Amino acid sequence: MSGISIKIDDHEVTALLNKVQARAKRPTAFFKNVGMIVSKSVRHNFDVGGRYSAQGSWRGGTRKWRMLSAQTLLNALNGKRDFKKSGALSKSGRRKAARRVPLNASKRLRDSITYKADSSGAEIGTNVIYAATHNFGAKDRVIRPKTKKTLAFPYNGRMIFAKKVKVTIPARPFLVVQTEDLREIVQTGNKFLTEGK
Repeated sequence: MSGISIKIDDHEVTALLNKVQARAKRPTAFFKNVGMIVSKSVRHNFDVGGRYSAQGSWRGGTRKWRMLSAQTLLNALNGKRDFKKSGALSKSGRRKAARRVPLNASKRLRDSITYKADSSGAEIGTNVIYAATHNFGAKDRVIRPKTKKTLAFPYNGRMIFAKKVKVTIPARPFLVVQTEDLREIVQTGNKFLTEGK
């Protein structure tokens, strides 16, 4: 070889690259951070009534879930406290109806969001049996009684009794990842590889 040759001997860069390589072989701590970031964000989706881009997509966005039906809201109200004698909503009834965010009545689904992480990745999800129905929606879902002979539910001011009913449950995608989550994951990955945190 003719010309000039330069050899760079930088122990600090070599040491950093060796650390990065070693950390990359043991990524469990990074994946735990990913699980924490995404599961916290998914729980926040419940608090704000949804943040999704399109039905069936894992990407988050600005779309809100479809509101509860008027019948569902009426079923949640108590006749004496929440309605005036005239039939109009009372102040407490209006407050209660305004606070009703879809999928938040008991917070069971929201609070069930967890994650598992190991060296191969992070898995975020829930063990609640009806989660998929609410995340993806269901058309013509048949509901049957579990312990009684018939279902009983109020509808348009009267009680309905039926052996089964077909319902359509709108999709309310909650298991989505926001753009800001992806940015935080990248920052966390860079910090993990360079600083070990």
